[in-house]
Amino acid sequence: MTITSTQILTSALREIGALGVTDTLTDANVASECLTRLNGFLNGLNAKGAVFPNVALALGDTIPISDEHEDDLRLSMAWRLCPLFGKTPDGMALAQMMKSERRFVAAHTTTHPSTVDATLLNMPSQRRMYR
Repeated sequence: MTITSTQILTSALREIGALGVTDTLTDANVASECLTRLNGFLNGLNAKGAVFPNVALALGDTIPISDEHEDDLRLSMAWRLCPLFGKTPDGMALAQMMKSERRFVAAHTTTHPSTVDATLLNMPSQRRMYR
């Protein structure tokens, strides 16, 4: 299943109680600010060491993530949108939101293999002395 920016933002706003279960994201100013924060979060992943393509999503655009990361992105965005609506998550909700952001960043982070110089392996500090 592919998820759109509107679906992520709507479910994130429902998560923090800014939208009711049957409400939709209809206010243009709120939608614009939420979308700006979503784009900022996704584009800011590169600064955190993650490898994520730069995006400029519009409402309704498909987000380039796999299905298994949808919940993590939803909770991460819920955490990012809390200040916009004067919400303060606490306890387990806060822990889940923070953990989901770390999982999302970790899922998009790759490590590059480092080369090892052969001379480093033969330094005196690496040799064992047998007596």
